[in-house]
Amino acid sequence: MEISKQELLDIIPYKELQQTKLTLPAALVITRRHYCSQMTTHNLCSNCLNCKERIREAFQGLETLSRAEGMFVTRLRHQVANALEEIDAQKKPEVKTNLFGEKDTSQDLFADMLTGLS
Repeated sequence: MEISKQELLDIIPYKELQQTKLTLPAALVITRRHYCSQMTTHNLCSNCLNCKERIREAFQGLETLSRAEGMFVTRLRHQVANALEEIDAQKKPEVKTNLFGEKDTSQDLFADMLTGLS
């Protein structure tokens, strides 16, 4: 799912966008290419308003920079990486246990033989 022009303007008001050297079409293309497409690829895209804080955070402070486009791209990429790390942190490693609740250290002998033969 890609962010629309109106949804981006709801997240970043036009007056704030004018203070930077970014135009609305450039901000829209950068957000779609470097944020929306990556979030969709990693199956993290649900609703544009869920990403409001991440996009706002990536946009903060761009008005003082002469090359706002490059920094906006970099910050959006960092936001995608942060989202992926949050998802990975929520996953718990699966540890097999035996009937006594201890860590199961048994091995599959047939799987070992197959890997040894190939």
